[in-house]
Amino acid sequence: MNAKRFFVNIFRILIVGIAVMLVGSSSAYAANTSQPASFQTGERLVYEIAWSGFIGGEAVIQINGQTTRDGNRVLLISTAARSTGLARALYPVEDTSLSYFDIDNLRSYGADIHITENNYKKHTEITFDHKRGIAIYKVDGGEPQEYPIAPNTNDAFSAIYAFRVLRNQAKIGESVSLPVFDDRKQHDLIIKTIRKEKIMLKNRSVDTLMTTFFLESGGLFQVKGDMTIWFSDDAAFAPIKIKASAPIGEFTMLLKEWSGVNFKIAPFRTQK
Repeated sequence: MNAKRFFVNIFRILIVGIAVMLVGSSSAYAANTSQPASFQTGERLVYEIAWSGFIGGEAVIQINGQTTRDGNRVLLISTAARSTGLARALYPVEDTSLSYFDIDNLRSYGADIHITENNYKKHTEITFDHKRGIAIYKVDGGEPQEYPIAPNTNDAFSAIYAFRVLRNQAKIGESVSLPVFDDRKQHDLIIKTIRKEKIMLKNRSVDTLMTTFFLESGGLFQVKGDMTIWFSDDAAFAPIKIKASAPIGEFTMLLKEWSGVNFKIAPFRTQK
């Protein structure tokens, strides 16, 4: 699989050129070692998207509501990305997705993805039948195709929330492996916690844990670039900053607005 498509699917940022895959080691998670989720309906995260320092877009990730599937709690996680300013004049982007995240079993029941980028449009529907162990994949209303999936598989969007539930496993130097289905294939997503770092938001600092994401395919690793996510180093474990490298430059998403979530942020200090 082209890892580019996986990470583009996470936040659909303005580009087609992100390629992210690193060598890493993993340790599989066990659902019973997770802790209660620190997020809930109403959480809304708004990010400013920049390419090599040039601001060109905005992304919004929010939890819109809750339903049930097979007696389990399912959160409705929506993602929207749009180009802004000059970038929008040159290349308009309006991408949206809706993911159905089973918070009790750390798995997805599917995703509904709408891509509108310049003159290109695509609608992808993915449904996970965990009882049969298959993914039902349909593009632009066409004939559904079935693919095998691993137990407790996630989609590209729900994977970040599954990792947030596994906050107690985010230990420096250690890795977590999550099963993920994307682009018609099953993969292992390896998330490694690297170190603690401070991130500045509006002249205020946030203590974070820096993590790197790699995608393992068929037991083989390929080096394609890198992707890094900084999570708040507290109970919220909120994604504060996302960075991805591509041949055409470095892309960054930095949190600029938030509601429905409480993470630790240092008080604002005026300069004397």
